Amino acid sequence: MSATERLQTYVQIFAACLLTLLGARRVFGQTDEIRCEVHTEQNLWNRNTETVITGTIVNLTDGPLQLEVHPSLYLSSRTSSELRARFWAPVDLLHDSPIATKRQKVGKVGETIEPIPVRLQFTGKDDAINFKVDARHLRWAREISSVWPDSSFFGTVTPNEYDIQLVLETPNGRTECPALKIRVEVTPTDGFARPSPQLYELYSWPGASGIWNFCLLPSPSGVNIRAETIFNKKFRIAGIDQLERGLSLLPTGARVIWLPRLTAGQTPTKESSKLALPSLETVEKVKSYAHQLGIEVEIPSSTPD
Repeated sequence: MSATERLQTYVQIFAACLLTLLGARRVFGQTDEIRCEVHTEQNLWNRNTETVITGTIVNLTDGPLQLEVHPSLYLSSRTSSELRARFWAPVDLLHDSPIATKRQKVGKVGETIEPIPVRLQFTGKDDAINFKVDARHLRWAREISSVWPDSSFFGTVTPNEYDIQLVLETPNGRTECPALKIRVEVTPTDGFARPSPQLYELYSWPGASGIWNFCLLPSPSGVNIRAETIFNKKFRIAGIDQLERGLSLLPTGARVIWLPRLTAGQTPTKESSKLALPSLETVEKVKSYAHQLGIEVEIPSSTPD
């Protein structure tokens, strides 16, 4: 790879990381090309109600208009200013689906993600495009998350009162639709509320090419996950980015026990001898990220029985 190609790759990685870390909110001024309005008939959202937004985008220019936009829905808590109480989902308004993306591998584990803009076409002044979007058809993430949204609505958004807003980013600026007030309740489909598991076990061990592997699983009856489960490929998490994604899916208030070895009383295996903690810098980074999500990560001084 030439020096120019390497520079282009680094620029792409930096741009993709910045886009994600900012929740895809590009910094532009307001545009006067279009305006939008959104509505919802149901302000209480749970698994047994509709989670639908309808809206209209209107051409404000004096003639035909073709415009490429990057639409996103944003949820901002009305009761908390903390970053972990903010969520977002990039959306294809014309197809009621997550926005399409172009993905490119970088190295062995890296990846750049570029959203593909939605093309709006208006025939003349005051021409309008109507749309309908179901929040459950989209992929969501916390704005603070360092990964591209890839989780379900009720698997990500915590119960709270929110302002929900549609933002349309264009090459010439942005259009912010007036926000709506909604309340989210995470109620199971059978109507009976059940608490989410609050205790989780986290294990780590070095893998190939310096990439650390992790296993993060609920432990509702105490610290007792066995070696064959820890090293089951079905539960393996590769790399810090994927671990942070896993942490972002846990309920606020969860407690994670990070263990560098099997619990006492378990028979050691060849694989269990690999268990260890990564560098102190990595450990502190993970703990800091979890803390921002309202999750406590503990590393016991001795292995629990």
